[in-house]
Amino acid sequence: MSNTSTSSRMKELKDLKEADTQRSPSMIPPFLQPSLSTAANHSRLSNVNPLILVFDGPLSNQCTKTLNIANISNDRIAWRVLCNAPTRYVVSPNKGFLFKQEKIAVRYVLSYFCCAVLFI
Repeated sequence: MSNTSTSSRMKELKDLKEADTQRSPSMIPPFLQPSLSTAANHSRLSNVNPLILVFDGPLSNQCTKTLNIANISNDRIAWRVLCNAPTRYVVSPNKGFLFKQEKIAVRYVLSYFCCAVLFI
């Protein structure tokens, strides 16, 4: 392969990579991106804010965060929080119904972290 064809091929690969990077959103995880097929067929029922909870307190203290859920539809909706570590954090309330245009604040309490218990 000649030197010019190698450099042109490398430039082509670089351009493809840059184009691919520009098309994909940089900071939003795939599971939070709206699906085009579902967005066109269905209207949204609720707003959740914030989408990502970050517990940034010290590990030796409890940390509390609030998640706001709003029903933006004209119907009653049911909601529920499922947790994969019920001994690590408490969600209050963890389920319920929201009537037309109703809002609720859900409180998350992360328990303190004890290394001795977890690593024995």
